[in-house]
Amino acid sequence: MAERAEGEALKHPKALAEQHEGETEAKANGEAPPNDAEAAVVKSAGVTSTIETDGPSPEALPPQKAPDTKKKDKKKKSEEERKARKEKKRRLAEANGMIPMEIHLDSDSESESSSPVADVPRAQHIPTTNPARIYRRCCQLRETPILKKITEQLMDTANFSADSGMVEKLDLTGYWMQLADLVTLGDYLAVVPVREVILENCGLTDEGLRVVLAGILAAKKLDTRRRKRTTEPDSSSREGGVVERLVLKGNKLGPEGWRHLCLFIYFCRPLKFLDLSGIPFPQLPKRAGAHTFQANGAPSHPDLCQVFAKSLGVRLGGSTLSLLNIGETGLTTEQLGSVLDGVIECGVKRLGLAHNNIDAQGVQQIAKYLRSGKCEGLDLGGNDMRDQLEVLADSLTDSGSFGALSLAECNLVPSSLYKSLPKLVKQSFRFIDLSHNHELFNSNPSAISVLRRSAVDPRLFTSLTLSRLTRVCLDTFQSLPL
Repeated sequence: MAERAEGEALKHPKALAEQHEGETEAKANGEAPPNDAEAAVVKSAGVTSTIETDGPSPEALPPQKAPDTKKKDKKKKSEEERKARKEKKRRLAEANGMIPMEIHLDSDSESESSSPVADVPRAQHIPTTNPARIYRRCCQLRETPILKKITEQLMDTANFSADSGMVEKLDLTGYWMQLADLVTLGDYLAVVPVREVILENCGLTDEGLRVVLAGILAAKKLDTRRRKRTTEPDSSSREGGVVERLVLKGNKLGPEGWRHLCLFIYFCRPLKFLDLSGIPFPQLPKRAGAHTFQANGAPSHPDLCQVFAKSLGVRLGGSTLSLLNIGETGLTTEQLGSVLDGVIECGVKRLGLAHNNIDAQGVQQIAKYLRSGKCEGLDLGGNDMRDQLEVLADSLTDSGSFGALSLAECNLVPSSLYKSLPKLVKQSFRFIDLSHNHELFNSNPSAISVLRRSAVDPRLFTSLTLSRLTRVCLDTFQSLPL
């Protein structure tokens, strides 16, 4: 090696002189001169010459990794994979609306992430109309769980109109919810218009009903116009919501809940169908105490029946309410009379009064409603109408459009139909329900002859609903004489 180094030095004397000058300067500065005795590298005219040795140099050998270095590399790799999975879940949650998407308007780049991702959703210039995504966002803001029964209906494309931005139906029958879930539902109903809301047997309380009705009243139709004309009035700003059908059947409400309900009936303009059956109507205390009236003479606890009747009679929507079902609410005769006054003033066309224990005085109140000529359908199922059916038949007018009557489970006998049914068929009748009246055919003579005499004319009845026993007897109609 020494001989070879001397040979290289003789071949390149200038490089050797420069090396000696570098060593001299290093000593003058107090630095240690480099010890390159074993390997001499000579640079001349941009060409580097390296002394070849018999074996590989220590620098040419690959570095030996320690065992802890392998563990660190493995840990680093698993950490990167975990971050990649976490980022993938985050992007998927943003696409589904599970978490809010951050949008930085002052950023020049299209994406804030270091690596470009193809499936990251872009920022929208208009608000989203996806009903399921809006509901998930409401749940995130309220920090409440996302209810699967609601999201399944909102994700149905046939249940949502993209043009109007309206959900056709939201059915929560038998689905009990906590107050926090009802508050979130009220927020959602205030943002997304829903045409039909069914909350049957949902365990609604007075406060839960209040937040739901407040959300329904605050809803407005989606304005598809980009610019509003100043000359035309804005119909979407009118209060009253957009719901047309509301079912609250089977819930237990107190006096405060009925007050919220009365206020809703007064303000909701487009309401057409309201089902309050199975909700017990609050009764006044039997004894009048010293605090019955205030100092100015006004009652401290006004009769809710009067409030309910007034909310029907002077409601802002007028006669848009076409069906009201208050069956099985426990109305007394006085309360029934007050409610029917409001129904007549409102112009309700179809009324449900099933299972209210209506007596003879109550039948007189119903006859007053029939004489008004506004009734088109009446449900009296579950009330004893054995001796009162003729009173209702006599109250019908020729100018009325009464065409549907339900007398299911009304304790009828053949004599109840002999005088009343011929008067009923003079009207433009289309439907009658006589189911669960077994005495119509157990006695002799039975009601088969009067039914056959009324049913031979196809213009009288379009639908005739009877019990199983009655259907068997109808098979013998053609063979029996009149």
